[in-house]
Amino acid sequence: NANLKPEESDTKSFGVVLTPGFLKGFIAQIDYFDITLDKTIGTLPPATILSDCAVNNNPVTCGLINRGAGTGILFGAGTVGLFNTNLGSRRREGVDFDANYKIDLGDVGAEGAGGFSLGFVGTYLMTSFENPVPGTAAFDYDCLGLFGVVCGTPQFKWRHTLRGTWMSPWDIDFSVNWRHLGSASLDVNVDNPTFNAAVAGVCPDTPCHDTTDGKINAFDYFDVSFDWTVSEHVAIRGGVNNVFDKDPPIVDSNNLGISSPPFGNANTYPVVYDSLGREVFIALSTRF
Repeated sequence: NANLKPEESDTKSFGVVLTPGFLKGFIAQIDYFDITLDKTIGTLPPATILSDCAVNNNPVTCGLINRGAGTGILFGAGTVGLFNTNLGSRRREGVDFDANYKIDLGDVGAEGAGGFSLGFVGTYLMTSFENPVPGTAAFDYDCLGLFGVVCGTPQFKWRHTLRGTWMSPWDIDFSVNWRHLGSASLDVNVDNPTFNAAVAGVCPDTPCHDTTDGKINAFDYFDVSFDWTVSEHVAIRGGVNNVFDKDPPIVDSNNLGISSPPFGNANTYPVVYDSLGREVFIALSTRF
């Protein structure tokens, strides 16, 4: 798209760093952020393009619809162009939490046992606002805690990782990592004109009341890994991600197109969940 223009953003943020003297080795940081992005570069969901053209006769979205040659048929012969374009605005507001604690095990009576560290990173999302169609106030919506036809990948209210690492005295570190993803609900089940219009004519009810795909429960993944400094020139690292081989959530991709591209693939959201299940990895690095 030769007419693309740069995105513009306005960011407000502030935070505090805590290093309490009574807790040696502990540091925490709390940051508030409020980011508004205008002229966002991306593609509109096909359902939004069709709905906006039909309801608002928007020349921008109507220009992306190509009916079948000769017949004028849209479904079965026509196409909807998903070109990158300058969309409307997007706003994300929330709080980031980052805490780290490191201790020498000798300080707690375990002489010669090495050290131990904990690292925590979490995000509490308060706003996930979208207005993808420029100048169309009817398409204002908040995707906080939602996923689906319009919102795409899940917008979790809360997510975090917690990693514990034992730094052994033998130049090898062992880690256990906990990844938590909050729950999310299907957007077209919410009584919102934008969401309802996206599946008009497909769902018999308004809102949709799709109980099968109505909610993705919270997910927890556990990973283990090691880092071994064999010598000054050789290091080996390896581990297992998703130790318990937890399957990703399965949602519709054909009827309503909940997990269809560009947001999802193969009936799930592979950019969010571990679509391949358990993964084992090992790597060797050398330097001279």
